[in-house]
Amino acid sequence: IRRTPEREHLFKWVGQLHKESATYFFTMTSRPEVQITNWKQALKYKTALPREDSRIADLQKIGFEVNKNLFITNRLNEALAMFAQGRVDFFAGADLATEYQLKQMGWRKSLFTKTLENNKLKAPLYLAFSKQTSDEIVEQFRQSFELITEQQNPTAISP
Repeated sequence: IRRTPEREHLFKWVGQLHKESATYFFTMTSRPEVQITNWKQALKYKTALPREDSRIADLQKIGFEVNKNLFITNRLNEALAMFAQGRVDFFAGADLATEYQLKQMGWRKSLFTKTLENNKLKAPLYLAFSKQTSDEIVEQFRQSFELITEQQNPTAISP
């Protein structure tokens, strides 16, 4: 999950899986009328994100409003389904996670166009546990994670 200052106190962090990744806006290749080259343009369009996505707060800071141009779903695949069905105009996500999810859903990457990149929304991806997870389990995972990362490049762990 993305490790941001706002989320620091919400989880027990184990280790970094992937370096900082920018957030991109993806549009459907079949919808060339959706043109997003800056934040002001993006506000004219609708998007959807899963409830636990840290980008919701980021998008709200720049003017997106829930149930107006920002729709909240329970799961990532639901947000992507709304996008694929044309119910929302673009999807905000990191390259790595979005590509992985598209594969899981059986969709070709060529159906989507990466448009706007925002480096301000960069955040590293981490392995983390809920606060309810015992410290013993978290520590066991942390030790195992450190062992793996000592043996190979941590990016090799990424999907």
